[in-house]
Amino acid sequence: MPKFRGQMREKDINLDIAKKVGSQLTSRGARVVMTRSTDTFLELDDRARTADRYRCDLLLSVHVDSSPKRWVSGTGIFIHTQANYQTMRIAQCLASSFRRNGISCRGINRRNFAVLREHNSPGILIESGYLTNSAEAARLNDAAYRTKLAAAIAEGVADHFAR
Repeated sequence: MPKFRGQMREKDINLDIAKKVGSQLTSRGARVVMTRSTDTFLELDDRARTADRYRCDLLLSVHVDSSPKRWVSGTGIFIHTQANYQTMRIAQCLASSFRRNGISCRGINRRNFAVLREHNSPGILIESGYLTNSAEAARLNDAAYRTKLAAAIAEGVADHFAR
């Protein structure tokens, strides 16, 4: 995806949101294992193996999206096609948190993504918005919005595990 003047790179937006989510979950008492905390690439299989190695209660993968339709916007929540009830409940808690916090959510979708399939814990992939939508790209390039987004993700995860 092209980077426009003054805009952050997609991978930097993803990492910033993920680090903020990790920090917020840690402050709520969770033990967080980050697959990366710097600008390094980790293969999808390695991400899944990390979740299994640490026996994670949740694998949370944070991304931003793009679309040829520049009007498309909103966060997206993805779970595996064969996801169990617990995974669906976590996804529902995330969707509720997005709505409570005024963040547009496109809903919960089932996909056969490798990062959702190749491990033994519940897995959620979050598309934080669309860089191809100019208004959403501007929000994603704003640190305060990324903090708001991370807070909503952490709140949704915490809501599930508080039950």
